[in-house]
Amino acid sequence: MDKERLLNGYFDNTLTASELMAFNELLNNDEHFAEELAFRKNLKNSIHINERARIKATVKQFEKATIKPSLQRKYFTWIAAAITITFTLIAVYQYTQNPKPSVLFQEFYTEYPNIISPSERSKNDKDSLIQIAFAAYDRQEFKEAIKHLIILQEQQKTNYSSLYIGICNIELKNSVAAIETLQKAVALNNTYSLTAKWYLALAYLQNNQPDLAVEIVKDFNKLEEPFKQEAERLYKKLK
Repeated sequence: MDKERLLNGYFDNTLTASELMAFNELLNNDEHFAEELAFRKNLKNSIHINERARIKATVKQFEKATIKPSLQRKYFTWIAAAITITFTLIAVYQYTQNPKPSVLFQEFYTEYPNIISPSERSKNDKDSLIQIAFAAYDRQEFKEAIKHLIILQEQQKTNYSSLYIGICNIELKNSVAAIETLQKAVALNNTYSLTAKWYLALAYLQNNQPDLAVEIVKDFNKLEEPFKQEAERLYKKLK
C-alpha cells in the first residue's frame, strides 16, 4: 500500500479500517516510516506555532502605529480583519489539536474479528447455536447476532458474549447499550475484559464522552496487544 497515501490519510483523518491496520503495521515495523511520521508531526506543529506568532506580531504592530484621523476607519478595518484571521487560525489550530470525538472514533475503531467460531460445519447442537450467532456476526447482521449471543449468554454462561454484544451495539450505533454491556464485560475480569475495555473507550467516543474515554486509555500500559499502542496514541490526542 502507498506509504504517502497512508501518511496523508492519517493527517486528514480519512483512513479506512484496512488502511489504518496497514498504517499501524508500518508504524511498528518500518523505522523510516515512523521517522517520516514524526518529522511531519513536528513540521505541522512548527507551522501552527510560527503562524500564531506571526499574526500576534502583526496585530501588535497595528496597535502601536500612529493612525491619522483621516485614515482611522481604514486602519480600524485592517485591525478588525487581522483579529478575525487570528481567531480563525486559533480555532483551526485547536480543532486539529483536539479532534472531535466522532472523528477520533472513526480513526481508531475497527470491528473485532470472530475468534470464537470459524466458518466450518457444526459438530453438535450445542455448537450450532454458537455457529449461528457468529455466522450472523461475520455477515454483519448485528441485530441477529445479538439475539443469538444473548441466548448463548443465558444458556451456556459464555464469557465472551458481553464483549461481542457490545461490539454489535457499537456497529448499530447503539452507543448507550454498548457502554452498558461493555462495562459488564470489563467487570467480569476474564480473558476478554481488556479487549472489552478498549472497545468501551471507543463506545464513549461514539457517545461523545471523551472525558470517560481518556480515563480508560490513560492506563494504556494495562491494555493488551494489539490495542496497547493504539490506546497510547489515542491518549495523546485526548489529553
